[in-house]
Amino acid sequence: MNKRIAFLVALTTAAGASTTAAQKKNYTPADVHFVAGMIGHHAQAIQMAGWAPSHGASPSVRVLCERIVVAQNDEIAFAQRWLREHAATSCRGWIIPC
Repeated sequence: MNKRIAFLVALTTAAGASTTAAQKKNYTPADVHFVAGMIGHHAQAIQMAGWAPSHGASPSVRVLCERIVVAQNDEIAFAQRWLREHAATSCRGWIIPC
């Protein structure tokens, strides 16, 4: 009986380890490439939104641009964090996949 329990525990542990390994790589090189490319896209949005005061934007558009800057900074921070967590296991550890 103890051998059977030990076998089941070992089997369950091995299955759990396989599931954990599979869960760690639940993305593709295309995901890494996309997220890396979005950082520049969001940075451009921040730059454009920053032009609102000097380009005659109305008060409502200025408020919108302030919200854009905050949101895009959050998106960039998320993308950078995601890349730190995922790109290390992408092709040779590069941010842009091979």
